[in-house]
Amino acid sequence: MARRNKDPAAENARLAAWRAANRDRLFDEYLQEKYGISAETYARLALAQNNRCAVCAAEKPLAVDHDHVTSAVRGLLCRNCNAGIGLLGDTLARAEAAVRYLKGSVLE
Repeated sequence: MARRNKDPAAENARLAAWRAANRDRLFDEYLQEKYGISAETYARLALAQNNRCAVCAAEKPLAVDHDHVTSAVRGLLCRNCNAGIGLLGDTLARAEAAVRYLKGSVLE
């Protein structure tokens, strides 16, 4: 086993360089662990959505949206849409209630 550098700044620089060189591998491991999908599957989803959020069609970084009960991946959303759905409790009833509210909410 190689001895690590005892200089914290040098060790931090070494780790940062390793992370930069292994970014794809780390992303794939993260996706596998958190969502059960590969980076290849993520790329296919992004391509199928034209690299746009499935809700608002924004060209922003895309987060994996998943059902918190079943863990099934639904698609890729921008951070705002993903958070909005999550704050509505991932329920269709609350989302529909929000739509009704928005349609009927007119201040004069």
